[in-house]
Amino acid sequence: MTKNELKELLNSLTLEEKIGQMFQALPHIFGEQGAITGIFDEKIEVDDLISVVGSILNMYDTERMKNLQKQHLEKSKIPLIFMNDIIHGFNTIFPISPALASTFDAELIKETARITAKEVAPFGVNATYSPMVDISRDARWGRVCEGYGEDTYLSSVCAKAMVEGYQGDDLSADDTIAACVKHFALYGAPYDGRDYNNVDMSERMMRNDYLPPYKAAVDAKVAMIMTSFNTINGVPATINKHTNIDILRNEWGFDGVSITDYGSGKACYSAGVTESHAETAALLIENKVDIDMMSGVYGMKHLGKAIKNGDVSVEQIDDCVMRILDLKNKLGLFEDPYRYFKGSAVIPEAERAKHRAVARKTVSEGSTLLKNDDKLLPIKKDAKVAFIGPFVYENDLTTHWSQIHGEREIGLNVKEAVETFGELTGEYSYSVGCPYINMNEAYEDKPNDPCNGEYEKYEAEAIKNAENADVVVMLMGEPSVFFGESRSRTDITIPQVQMELLKKIHAVNKNIAVILFNGRPLVLTELSEMAKSIIDVWYPGSQGYLGICDMLFGYTSPSGRLPFCFPRKSGQVPLYYSNILTGHDNYEGQFSKYTLRYIDTLNTPLYPFGFGLSYTDFEYSNLRISSDKLTKDGTITVSVDIENKGERSESETVQLYIKDERAKLVSRPTKELKGFKRVFIKAGEKKTVSFEINEPMLRFYDKDCNFVSEKGKFHAFVAPHSYYEKSVEFELI
Repeated sequence: MTKNELKELLNSLTLEEKIGQMFQALPHIFGEQGAITGIFDEKIEVDDLISVVGSILNMYDTERMKNLQKQHLEKSKIPLIFMNDIIHGFNTIFPISPALASTFDAELIKETARITAKEVAPFGVNATYSPMVDISRDARWGRVCEGYGEDTYLSSVCAKAMVEGYQGDDLSADDTIAACVKHFALYGAPYDGRDYNNVDMSERMMRNDYLPPYKAAVDAKVAMIMTSFNTINGVPATINKHTNIDILRNEWGFDGVSITDYGSGKACYSAGVTESHAETAALLIENKVDIDMMSGVYGMKHLGKAIKNGDVSVEQIDDCVMRILDLKNKLGLFEDPYRYFKGSAVIPEAERAKHRAVARKTVSEGSTLLKNDDKLLPIKKDAKVAFIGPFVYENDLTTHWSQIHGEREIGLNVKEAVETFGELTGEYSYSVGCPYINMNEAYEDKPNDPCNGEYEKYEAEAIKNAENADVVVMLMGEPSVFFGESRSRTDITIPQVQMELLKKIHAVNKNIAVILFNGRPLVLTELSEMAKSIIDVWYPGSQGYLGICDMLFGYTSPSGRLPFCFPRKSGQVPLYYSNILTGHDNYEGQFSKYTLRYIDTLNTPLYPFGFGLSYTDFEYSNLRISSDKLTKDGTITVSVDIENKGERSESETVQLYIKDERAKLVSRPTKELKGFKRVFIKAGEKKTVSFEINEPMLRFYDKDCNFVSEKGKFHAFVAPHSYYEKSVEFELI
């Protein structure tokens, strides 16, 4: 439809029909099934909802979705739009977001989103609540598993890649879906690590560190944005005019659809911020929030009252509804409301096999080798290997967000995966050894018990297998019920029952390689003292164990780099590499106790942001810069030579960090990531890797929140990780 035709359609709608477009409902309201991902309150006071509702969330049965669209169109001239939580894939489940970020590979990340869109669009889904680009620096927060880490630049790259992957070049194409970036804003920074909690943050920190990934998504033409549950300096994000209007709409020019998170409209009243739901509705409209997800605030009872009282104008309603109609038009729903209901048959098996291959590749690229003493890995193909740990027979290496729909592939367990490798001639044993957690502990959400209560039996079996093995592969970490929405933790260690088993295995066999499953950075201090090798695989998805075996036996190499700092102790969080200088950072000698420090551990992380080893050894040398002077309109080049000193040809992730030595009246970070390159270097080969530096890369928000650069000295680091200290100086003139 043309813009004029959309305006004619808008003008033909009754007020009730317009308000209906602004309400998003669960399918349960219509007697249908779907995933419930929040507080389900069925007392939605909208008459004949099926005729006026604008969108449905979290419905996955294609035929039922098609029938619901048919029922709706019998009474309405505007098609429904179906929006779902498609976070880590649909049929093919990819590694979780921190693993994607660990690849430092924008094209691969984009490809995973492109595949997801191709797989889910034929099932009737038009939009996904992804990507989540909240900066996360507190590992207690359960939803770090859904974002791309602690760093502003890396998260911005991931945001752009995901949006472009989902949306493609044409939203009306049958294999693209609308992306919805979330959660706007600052959702990943609750002051105590608890999900939904309040955020208190300076304007400078917000703009320098937390807003850029959302801005990157907006610049990539993301179709939708979701407001967040939290308050920002006391004001709920859903009705925060500074972020929603001043920044998002006016400063950034976002003209897409804004939607609340599940029930966050109603939460404004329950949090004591508004006097009534009618007042909330008026404030939502003032903030140009177009769709209310499942709270009922946008209904004739509340929004109608606000209109009657003169708090909301019909013109404001039209403004919101027009954006919704425009999105439906871009998706091609007016031309064919049933275009997305083709089902799984539209994707041939050969294409699905290609999707699995990408997922399997992503496991290796997104897994990080944290330690590899004595070159324990890769394992020889004729070795005796004991696979031990509660994940041994686990074939579902996905998360909550993948489990809420029924079209996903599951995958193989490790025994089944090993058996697919015909070249392996070793002896392999398998034992769970212990449960994921002590089943007597008082956790609200508990995983299954793989030992079925027979703990002594399985522990004895594991120890015996370890005694007879050349290499022990411990499969351990967090059960999936320990992370995700509303799953924050005060103790970010591996469950003690698993650590006790590790100690007993270590007593009989020191050749231990740990495959670590996790949804957040964990404290690995004790584990790293016992394991010779550690590969952090996060939650690797439906091709998980095939990808893990690829790495264990040397068919591929783990080439990921950490998107978070991993602390030495839980008390270090929030922990991130780009802290600002304090003036008490580096005193030595008699005044050393007056430095910024802990008295019971080091300041530094156990494993820093950007860190990762390889099955070969890379040596950095000859760091140099083309000029030590940079003009406002010019560029300079910083270069380093990297030599592969090992016997395997591998990829190295080369990272550019810049430190601003001084700024007027504000402290600047110790360093900031400004670029990266994945470089394949053959065994014995030396390559020169270069980065260009220009003035815009040096800009920041100053004391008055102006986005500027300042003349002065800078340091450039071309490095394997964020704590690498060799740098070259240059000056902005």
